[in-house]
Amino acid sequence: MAPLIRPGDQVLVLKAIPEQIRIGDVVAFKDGQNIVVHRMIGKSMLGEQLSFRHMGDAGTFSGSIPTQNLIGMVSVVKKEGREINLDKPRYKMSNKILGWRLRLLDTFSRMPYCH
Repeated sequence: MAPLIRPGDQVLVLKAIPEQIRIGDVVAFKDGQNIVVHRMIGKSMLGEQLSFRHMGDAGTFSGSIPTQNLIGMVSVVKKEGREINLDKPRYKMSNKILGWRLRLLDTFSRMPYCH
């Protein structure tokens, strides 16, 4: 999630209602024994279950997680003696733009290549 979140940074994760998570929101979720922090780039229904599409800001890989793996939404990032409040309007807008950018990148990277 660099440059927003780097190793050693701390995050404040708040409980979130899955249906209220939007593209661009930064969330924490369980992936096996690991906790991952990524940006949400989409939602879909897999059968009867809501699923989230996620991607790190480096844009190198995306994946899907079921709702039950969601821990919550990142509200604050603490780094180098300062706090970044992701609930402030300027960060909400920036996160939304980054989320849609990553969604487009993910969509195009999964399209079959045609000559």
